Amino acid sequence: MNEDQIAQMKNLIWKYMKCFSNVPGKTELVMHDIKLSEEQSILSKPYRTSPRQNAILKTEIQKMLDLKIIEIGFSDCTSPMILVEAPEERIEIVSSAQCITVLDLSKGYWQIPLTERAQRLAAFVTNFGTYKPLRMPFGIQNAPYEFSKMVYQLLEGCEDRYIPIFSSIAAPLTDSLKGKARKGPITWTKECEEAFDKLKNCLCNYPVLYSPTRLPKTVHS
Repeated sequence: MNEDQIAQMKNLIWKYMKCFSNVPGKTELVMHDIKLSEEQSILSKPYRTSPRQNAILKTEIQKMLDLKIIEIGFSDCTSPMILVEAPEERIEIVSSAQCITVLDLSKGYWQIPLTERAQRLAAFVTNFGTYKPLRMPFGIQNAPYEFSKMVYQLLEGCEDRYIPIFSSIAAPLTDSLKGKARKGPITWTKECEEAFDKLKNCLCNYPVLYSPTRLPKTVHS
């Protein structure tokens, strides 16, 4: 982008800075609960971690405490904390990109609150303390379902504004980014051009894009 375009982008981001926040919100549409087939206490010991891993865990846990995603507490049911580090290959791929675009909920799972029972059952333990999650953690078995349910309720009533068979239309474009193609130059085929033009036409026409309803103006005196 040139300097003028960069300035416009900065102004746009500044104008809508609340929409680009890294601080997760809190939904009122759903609340995640956990029900066990047998009610029993399970107290697990923390996994052994190296000093380097402990330092990473302490940093991440402090971030969650600051965001009020978790709280320090005791529970009669605890699981060991698992540290999952991002693969270096993925980082290298992203770092080589000239432009990165992301459209996503900020820490989507963390926007879903937990019931008191779920907080007790989802507690986790580390070598330096026990914590209770206040929001839905990553890694819970039913978390993807709960998140999908929330998104469905959020978009309920908007079904008629989707592009029908979007994935089929976009298939040539998505296929060109799979496998080895994503690491090298993209071969822009006739099928890619046709898919691009069709999607562009769908995005610029009804029902995705249409003129607002003209409502009569009412003057109250």
